[in-house]
Amino acid sequence: MAKHLNDDVLVSALETYFATGEESSLLPVLVHYSDIHVDCCHQFPAKHRIADIRIGDRSYRIVRCVFCKESFQVFAISSKIARPHVPGAPLWLRGDSLRYWVLNYSSFHRGEY
Repeated sequence: MAKHLNDDVLVSALETYFATGEESSLLPVLVHYSDIHVDCCHQFPAKHRIADIRIGDRSYRIVRCVFCKESFQVFAISSKIARPHVPGAPLWLRGDSLRYWVLNYSSFHRGEY
């Protein structure tokens, strides 16, 4: 794979994984995305965790930033800090609904992505 972002590929792989638990098509996408650096200086809740995913001995955190055109980032993380069973922001939220979620979440909660 060329080293560029295609959020549609990531979203499709994540939707399949969330629906079926199938890891084989998701792992290469996560590996590819974790090698891409994206400049984003925003903080939670604008930049929020979608999920932590553990596949084999590897763990990844998927985050999205509402202020960076709703772009995604994938980070390889230590399995010690991964929270694969703690839900993040809903993947399906987009556009106005996502911005509403961010504004309301920040009004009532404190946290980290």
